[in-house]
Amino acid sequence: MTEGQIIDICTFFSDEMNNGGFLQLLYNDSRSWLKRIPECLTDIGIPEMADICQDALSVFSDSLPDDLEQRRAFLAESVTPEIIRHLENCDARFNKASDRLEEILGRFIDQHFPDDPVPVDRKTSKDYVALFRKLEERKASTWDDFADPKVRRRSNKAGTEIHKLKMELFSKPDKGAPVILKLLQDKD
Repeated sequence: MTEGQIIDICTFFSDEMNNGGFLQLLYNDSRSWLKRIPECLTDIGIPEMADICQDALSVFSDSLPDDLEQRRAFLAESVTPEIIRHLENCDARFNKASDRLEEILGRFIDQHFPDDPVPVDRKTSKDYVALFRKLEERKASTWDDFADPKVRRRSNKAGTEIHKLKMELFSKPDKGAPVILKLLQDKD
């Protein structure tokens, strides 16, 4: 598998898990990536997450159909309260390690698809404004952009950095947060 495919699969896994857990992952995987997820998680360097995923998938004894419609029919007939409890337990284990997944996946993406760094000079209010604007430029602007895993990851990283920057500003009023907000609203 290529690095891009590994990133696609791990990003899909992370997105589905953060949106609805293993049941959602099982119902939404139209690309038949399920069986490759543990391998990809190991490839990026998070084998403990691969073990959680393998544990969740093993409840079906490798009998999950690859075809999405067949799998949905299979799940409708096969999911029992015990299976739901098992998957919820795996969801809880995932949730405890999800920050580590994001960190390691981010590092893997940076290693194989490095971005141009954003300068972090924060001496004046205008520096903060420039940093905000540079980070905003990195956010995906269209659905087509967001469909590209590299762009989506870069966009998510930019959003996180913007949030951290705002928290930094508002925790230190001496940085001139009101002035910076005013400058951000001005178009020039």
